[in-house]
Amino acid sequence: MRAFLKIALIFSVVPAFAQVDSNTVTVIASRTLKLPPERASFSVYVSAPITATLDDVLAALSGSGITAADLYSVVQEFQFGPTTRPTLDWTFTLTVPVTKLGDTNIALAKLQASSLRQANGIRVSFSGASFRTADQVVNGQSCKTSDLLADSRVQAQEIATATGRILGRLLAMAGSTIDECSIAVKYSLVGF
Repeated sequence: MRAFLKIALIFSVVPAFAQVDSNTVTVIASRTLKLPPERASFSVYVSAPITATLDDVLAALSGSGITAADLYSVVQEFQFGPTTRPTLDWTFTLTVPVTKLGDTNIALAKLQASSLRQANGIRVSFSGASFRTADQVVNGQSCKTSDLLADSRVQAQEIATATGRILGRLLAMAGSTIDECSIAVKYSLVGF
């Protein structure tokens, strides 16, 4: 009988947590920014002997435009095989104008191929480019919190009118106008 009462108590509490507040409405306002990419970023990887210095690695990358300022990380790795030997894996981020995308891709491919012919144990590889828009272009677009808030209020007002209620005050807001250009806004509903 006790077990039955415990189970009954649990099942009677669960619906209380699942109830939706009928006196609020939450809407998501978003805008699509159509921005042309202006920069391309490549990740460039260098696997080098544990004794290699930054100067050694930069020398292997000469002609690519990569500098010490482009260094993202250095990690010690162990390559297992006939002889286990530690290496340093260097990661650089190279950002170039989109107009230089093809030239940079060719230059990195040549560096990768030439590193295979070197006896110094330094190997270069890279990943495809990701594209970005200049921050000043993004900031010049219409992704202002005030605009998104106005959009959300229009959406919420439509819902309130459709349900025969009056839109109340803003209760909560969350989101991003930097990366996503969207916000979620919760309003109170009055009447019924």
